[in-house]
Amino acid sequence: MRRQTAAALLALLATAGSWAVAQTGGQREEFSAIAIVNNNTGSGAGRVIIQVTRWSSTDDRTLLVNTLLKDGPSDLLDALKDQ
Repeated sequence: MRRQTAAALLALLATAGSWAVAQTGGQREEFSAIAIVNNNTGSGAGRVIIQVTRWSSTDDRTLLVNTLLKDGPSDLLDALKDQ
């Protein structure tokens, strides 16, 4: 579940890639959030920290968004690892 949550957060950042570059000029940033899981197998919370060391190019962003929409979060994670 953590992998899917992280993948979803990364996808959100990837889809906002061009917006973020315009906002920051490509500077490094750090985002933090609380991830909460509450389902039939258990519940819990944890801190998620995302450190952006570089912003995706338009081509990278397009590939990631298309992977998420077509193949889902598991394949998105694989595509992120490849990059």
